[in-house]
Amino acid sequence: MKKIIKKNLSCKISAIILTKNEAPIIDDCLKSLLWVDEIIVVDHCSTDETLDIAKKYKAKIVKVPLNSTFSDRRNLEEKKAIEGVFADKEVLKDMDVEDIIKRVLTSMVR
Repeated sequence: MKKIIKKNLSCKISAIILTKNEAPIIDDCLKSLLWVDEIIVVDHCSTDETLDIAKKYKAKIVKVPLNSTFSDRRNLEEKKAIEGVFADKEVLKDMDVEDIIKRVLTSMVR
């Protein structure tokens, strides 16, 4: 008799958004991400309502120093992944639809 092995096809997805004074547009952005497991906002010293809006969506907020560069902020998620913070989740960097699909399908095949 053959053994049937059921594969766990679940995948956790985190969306990481880089922000600085994005209040006029962040609400629509975060609404479009309600399907992900976790939203992380990497904020560069916003002085508007950006963080208040992000909190409405229960986003995790990471504040970065004023002297940080765009590259520093963009690479933050990779550093956190290496440290294991996002080790059990798919981390989306640019929200490229083709990349999302590829990552999800790849995780399902493994």
